[in-house]
Amino acid sequence: MIAIGLNRSGFGLGLIVAFSIGLAAVLIGLGIGLVRARFLVDRFGDRTPRWSRALPLVSAGIVTVLGGRYYPQRAAHLLEPQVSRAPPFSTGCAMHPTCSASRVIRYQT
Repeated sequence: MIAIGLNRSGFGLGLIVAFSIGLAAVLIGLGIGLVRARFLVDRFGDRTPRWSRALPLVSAGIVTVLGGRYYPQRAAHLLEPQVSRAPPFSTGCAMHPTCSASRVIRYQT
């Protein structure tokens, strides 16, 4: 979004592509590492404690409870009107902080 605002959308697109390639490389590396480390699971798989089998369910429950706790607060905050100033690269009256034209009410989407 900043790159578009600065009229450098090509640079922003390049950053997105570079990030995507890096993320893909990391995920592929993790996948290959897990496949190659399968012998560790076969070797130590029967020695895991019982609580470790329930760990994914417990962590999912914690994330769900925290999300359910904070979602209503964030949703209410996003629906409130907010006062914003004109961007710093604009010209004219909006550049001055005391100008009434620099304060507009906008709704976040």
